[in-house]
Amino acid sequence: MKQETVAGILKYLMHNDDYVSGRDISTALHISEKTVLKYLNQIKDEIQTHGADIDVLQGKGSHLVIHDPNLFNQYINSICKNDNDFLNNPQARKSYVLMRLMTDGDYIDLYELADELYISPSLLRSIIREISHTVSGYGLSVVHSHRDGYRINGAEDRIRRCLSQECRDIQSVLSAVSDSSEDLSQKLTWIITDSLQRFGIAMSTSSINSLKLHILIAINRVETDHPIQFKPSFDLYKLRGTPEYFIATNISKQLMEIYGIELCENELLYLTMHINGKQRLNEHQVLKVKVGEDDIVFYNKFLRNIYRLADVDFFDDEELRISLLNHIVPFRNRVKNGMQINRKDLDSIQYSFPYAYELALLGLSMFDESEITTSETAYFSLHLELSLEKNLHTDQQYSLTVIVDEINNLYQIISFKLNKQLSNLIEKIQFTTPENIKEYQGTTDLFINVSESSFIPPSNTVNTSSLMTSTDLELIQNALSSIHTRARLEKMLSPDLYFELQPETAEQCIDQMIEIIRRHICLPDNFKELVMEREKLGTTEYKNCIALPHAITTENIPNFLSVAHLKKPIIWKEKTVSLVFLLSSSTSASSAWFLEKVGKAVQNPSISEALMNAQSYKAFMNTFLLI
Repeated sequence: MKQETVAGILKYLMHNDDYVSGRDISTALHISEKTVLKYLNQIKDEIQTHGADIDVLQGKGSHLVIHDPNLFNQYINSICKNDNDFLNNPQARKSYVLMRLMTDGDYIDLYELADELYISPSLLRSIIREISHTVSGYGLSVVHSHRDGYRINGAEDRIRRCLSQECRDIQSVLSAVSDSSEDLSQKLTWIITDSLQRFGIAMSTSSINSLKLHILIAINRVETDHPIQFKPSFDLYKLRGTPEYFIATNISKQLMEIYGIELCENELLYLTMHINGKQRLNEHQVLKVKVGEDDIVFYNKFLRNIYRLADVDFFDDEELRISLLNHIVPFRNRVKNGMQINRKDLDSIQYSFPYAYELALLGLSMFDESEITTSETAYFSLHLELSLEKNLHTDQQYSLTVIVDEINNLYQIISFKLNKQLSNLIEKIQFTTPENIKEYQGTTDLFINVSESSFIPPSNTVNTSSLMTSTDLELIQNALSSIHTRARLEKMLSPDLYFELQPETAEQCIDQMIEIIRRHICLPDNFKELVMEREKLGTTEYKNCIALPHAITTENIPNFLSVAHLKKPIIWKEKTVSLVFLLSSSTSASSAWFLEKVGKAVQNPSISEALMNAQSYKAFMNTFLLI
C-alpha cells in the first residue's frame, strides 16, 4: 500500500467522529472513489492487528473504531514518519507552493510539483491561480512557460515582503528551503535566543519565529543568488554599531560556523532592521502598566476597526503597540469609573492632526455615539499620528529642468544641492540654456531659472539664484507641492461637483449634495446611510464654518470630492457651517493629504474666508493651492 494514501485516509477517519462516505474521503484527498474503496479494504485487514478496526455500514460509510490507543498510535507513527502532515492543510499547501515558486530560483515543472504534493495537476493549477491573485497585491506576477513551467517574478524586496506575510507557517518554509528542516529550525531558535541574551534584548516567541522566518528566507535568497538590494542611505547605515547590528552579526557568524552560510553586508543590515522592529529592552521595560487579557482584546479591536473601515494597517508597529497599551489600561479604567478626560485645550488636536483623529474615531467605533469624549479621542489620535509620521513617505517625484547661461559652470553645485535637499521629490534633473527651452517643454514638471539673460520663461518656472540658498530650495519645494496639490485636486474635484446650495439642516445638505453627485458619479444605494453612520461617531463640523461629512467606509465607492457653498449658514450640530466638503477617498494617502489641507485651512481664518468667498471653481482651486 502507498503509505501517503493510507495515512491520509486514516487521518480523515480519525478527524470524523461519525461515519463518512467514500465520496467524502475521495473529495478531501483528491483521489478516486475506486481508489478509496480499494485502500479501505486493505487498511481494515491490516489495522485489526494494531488495536483498531473500520466499521462499515451500508448507506452511511466507514467509521474508525480504536480499541487500543497506544498500539494504534505506534502504528500511525510508523506509517507517518516520512509524511508531510502540514501539506494536508489547504492553506499550508498553498503556502508551500508559493514558497517553492519563489525560492527555487528557476521555473518549476507543474507535474513534478504535483507529484511532490501528491495532488492532481488540475488542483495544482487551481492553487497557482489563487497564488497569482495573491502575489499581484505585492506587485509580483506568476510567469508561465509551456516548456519550463511556472515561476514568480518581481523586485526582491517585494518578494521577501510577500514571503514573510503569506508564508508564516515555519514548517512549510523549512520544507521548501531545507532538507534537514527540523534540525535547522531548532538550531536557528537556539542561535537567535543565544544572540539576543548576549546583548540584553528579549523577544516574544512569536517575534523569534518571525525573525526565524526572515532568516530562512534570506538564506534561501542568498543561496539562489537573489541577495537583497537597496539604495545606500544614511539612516540605514546608521544601524551599524547598534546592539541589533551586533546581534545580526553574531547570528551570521554562527550560521557560518554551523552551516557554512554567510550573509553579506546588505543582508546583515536588512536583518538588523527586522530585529530593531521586534525588540523589547530588558533593562527598562517600556510597558509601564500591567496589561490584562481584556486590554489586549481592546487593542486588537481598536486596530482592527481602523483596518476594516479605513484599510490602514498599524499591526506591525511595535512602538505603537507599546504606547497604545500604556494608554489603553488607564483609559479603560477611566471609562469604567466615569472619569473621562474632558479638556478644551485638546480640541486643537482635531484640527492639527485631522486624519489621525479620524482614524482614532474609527478605532473607537465599538462605543456608542458620544460615549467617548473628544479629549479621549484626541489622545488616541496623538499615538496614531506619531506612527503615521514615522512611516511617512512620498512616491511622487518630478522632472526638473534648470535654465542656465553656461551649463558646465553650475552643473555640479546645483545638482548637489537639489539632490541633497529634495532627493525624495526629484526623478531627474536636466540643464538647458534659454535658447533650447522648447526642447524640454511638455516633458518637464518645473523649470528653475538661474539665468541672467533676458527671455520669456515658461509658465511653470521658478526664478532662483544660482547659489541655491535655503530660501531658493524652499521656493522650489513649495512650487512642487503646488503642482502636486493641483493634480490631486483636479483629479478628485471636477467643476460639476462644485455648486451652491440652500439647505436648512445638515441632513438636508447631505441629501442635496448626494442628489447632485449621483448625476455624475455612480454611488451605492446605501451611500447616505454610510455618511450618517460616520456622523454618529462624532461630528464632522470644524471651526471657521467648515464641515467635512464622509462615508464611514469607502469600499466600492468611487473617489471624488464635492464642494457646496451654502447661500445661508446653517447649524450643523453645534457650530455654524457655510462651506461643506463631501469626500470619498479609497486610499489612506489621499485621505491624509486632503484632511491635512483642510486642517490647515480651518486653523487659518483668512484662508477659510477666502475659500468661502470664492466666486467660481477656478477661484476656489487657486485659493486651495495656497494652503
